[in-house]
Order: sequence, then C-alpha cells, then structure tokens
Amino acid sequence: MKINHQVSMDTAQEYPFCFVRCISSVYLGTVSQALYSRDEILEARFFDADRELRVFRDEDGALRAVELTVQPDDHRIEDTYVIDNARFGRTLTVRRILDADEDGQTYVKASCLCGWEGGTV
Repeated sequence: MKINHQVSMDTAQEYPFCFVRCISSVYLGTVSQALYSRDEILEARFFDADRELRVFRDEDGALRAVELTVQPDDHRIEDTYVIDNARFGRTLTVRRILDADEDGQTYVKASCLCGWEGGTV
C-alpha cells in the first residue's frame, strides 16, 4: 500500500466513483453525477479499482486528502456487499490490505473502497 499525502480535492475528478457524507446528505455513485458542497463535506471517498482518495476534516475544520494506492505485492481480501437501498446502487466492494506484525500475527493494515455497481433509480 502506497500513501500519497500530497494530493488535493481537485484530484477527485479523476476517479469514477465516490461515497460522500455531508452535513445534509449522503451520496454513493458516480463522480460525474455527485452533487455536494465542499463546505458541507464531513468525509468523502473517491475510488477506482486500484486507488482511493480520502477527504476528511482535520481538527481545525480544514479539508485534507490522502490517496491510498494498492501495490502488486500487497496481501489483500476483497468483499462485495449487496446494497439493499437501490438509491445507492446494487453492490459495493471493500478491499482490506493485510500485513503481519513482528510475532507473525496477521492484521488489517488498511481498508478502502474499490468497486461499485450502480442500479436504476
């Protein structure tokens, strides 16, 4: 897993999908159809099959962004979940990156969104 701290929210337009939690709404779907105000964002996750851009508010209320990129040698597990609310699509896929500690115990090093299948609304 590679983490890039030098990203901006403008990078979000490079991703096909997003999950955005705002003060007044929640959106899960394509970036091209997302409607949100930067001032209302609590958390946003823009993603594709290999990367996720996480946008969040720091202690001072400023928006910050971190990009996680999957690497070929990462050990990972992916689970696809069926979404019961058609407004948010049909499925959402979550990837967990695994690592081992000094005792050989496996743990989840990171978790990110990596797939979404839309529905008809």
